[in-house]
Amino acid sequence: MNFPKLRACYEGQLKKDASATGTVSSEFIIDEEGKVAKLDVTVSGALTDPALAPCWTAVLKALQFPHPEMGKVLVRYPIAVESEQR
Repeated sequence: MNFPKLRACYEGQLKKDASATGTVSSEFIIDEEGKVAKLDVTVSGALTDPALAPCWTAVLKALQFPHPEMGKVLVRYPIAVESEQR
């Protein structure tokens, strides 16, 4: 995962609401070539910036994984985010 870029997405949210917290849930398939496919990103909690999910999606779509040995792999990855100001 590219956590610095995901953090940058969340920091965009914090510019609008310094106390925003919640969860960004990602579900995607790693295809036979190690590319991210069928990606779904949902946000919950007090994460209201409409740019957050598209930013998160762009970061994840750019990831490259090793080729899975047993075919496609389903990944479900919830990440809780919380401001340091809380």
